[in-house]
Amino acid sequence: MREEVIDRKGDIVITVIPPAIPPLYILEPTTTNPRCFKVSSKTLTLGSKYFQTMLNPRWSEGNELRETGTLKLWLHDTGPDTFAILLNLLHSRFRHIGTLSTIDQLTTLAVQVDYFQCDTISAALSQRLIQCLDQSRTTVVTTADARWVLVAWMLADSKLFSKVTRAIQRQIQGEFDSLRLPIPPTVQAAINKGRSNAIADILSALSARLQRLQSGPILCGFMCHSFKLGAFIRQLTDAGIYPGDFAPGEDQYDGLSVDGVLDALGQIKDYTCVGRDERGRLTSLGGRCSGSWGSGLSELQSVHTGRPGGLVLKKYRTS
Repeated sequence: MREEVIDRKGDIVITVIPPAIPPLYILEPTTTNPRCFKVSSKTLTLGSKYFQTMLNPRWSEGNELRETGTLKLWLHDTGPDTFAILLNLLHSRFRHIGTLSTIDQLTTLAVQVDYFQCDTISAALSQRLIQCLDQSRTTVVTTADARWVLVAWMLADSKLFSKVTRAIQRQIQGEFDSLRLPIPPTVQAAINKGRSNAIADILSALSARLQRLQSGPILCGFMCHSFKLGAFIRQLTDAGIYPGDFAPGEDQYDGLSVDGVLDALGQIKDYTCVGRDERGRLTSLGGRCSGSWGSGLSELQSVHTGRPGGLVLKKYRTS
């Protein structure tokens, strides 16, 4: 195997072996061949807490390096191509990084930055990656993809973090799937809470509206009011968003998304006002109460369209 020189004066040779089965967050084909790198122990320990601990003389690897002046390491289940980018970043070889153009690459790099505890390179990396992200932002803000949450977290990009978490909160139909990525539990919990609270608020508003229609003043004739109320309840039931179908305290709302609930509300029809003529026959009364029924739903939609608004990065990231 050819040795790739990251540092000509390097004293460590690292052989990186990819995982036999790609992780959940990798969707594109990846290399199955290991790669070998010659690197500097000093640079590794300065840029990575993981290697700083490993190369401490108290441990076997660090002791061997101190006694012999050289060391061979093997890293298993690690993406070699992305690790090469990480090594070049640590060694300040920015011209050798190349283009990071796919979410798979960005996510794998974010995972490695987290695993090898390379906190010091995040700031230097941010500006370079943000340039790559500019072309993808239109897709990002409308895609419920956990990988973008990790990338935004790694880059400390507050705008991207807010947009991505908002898209996820509005689109997921159950608990947030982190794809086993190192996304902080507090962030995962906040995403789930934002989604469930938003759905609960919409259903609560619907329930209050139903209560007013059931026990409040009759908006038109008794028959018209009853007909419209029944049609309203039936449409909510068919759409799976009738408030009475959800038990108190139920906070997951499996199968429902915020966007899905709002879209369903937009499909609710306001049927023509009906009554009986002087001969007792059903007839249209010209829709005299249509405004009273329709405006409430439109208002409810507009109030909740902007909610939830995504997470605020600084609430979860202390540095």
